[in-house]
Amino acid sequence: MRETREGARIYNLEKAKEISLHSAGGRGTKHFTEGDHGMRRTESENEVARTREADWKIFRELRELALERFCERVLSEVRDLSAKSGTSYERYLEIFNLLQKRDKKIAAGFDGMRRSRMDEHLLAICRLDLLTPDEIARFSDATQKMLERWAR
Repeated sequence: MRETREGARIYNLEKAKEISLHSAGGRGTKHFTEGDHGMRRTESENEVARTREADWKIFRELRELALERFCERVLSEVRDLSAKSGTSYERYLEIFNLLQKRDKKIAAGFDGMRRSRMDEHLLAICRLDLLTPDEIARFSDATQKMLERWAR
């Protein structure tokens, strides 16, 4: 017996010609055929993988742009607070509090960049209004629909 990454158990893999793997989320059965090179993806899974790869490349590019926009926005807020009237200490405290709040937001959208967290980070970046509609339109239809669904 061997366990795959998805946690499905496979018995007698060497003798199997067609193997049904039940997805962990209960979304049905996926059929694979075994060839000379072991397990292969189905055609629809290949398409999903290509789409996710394209979205990942776009995300990495736009993430840098969004991070720059976020930092510029925070620095503008800091400039505004530092120009306010009041004692230096009062302004310092306001800036300190602002940076603590913004640090939580920057962490949600930008810390721990991994493919597995792309949707989570992209959603946080969109909630911060750091991407234009044209930039969001560069993503696949599936990713755009996911963003629309979560934006409600």
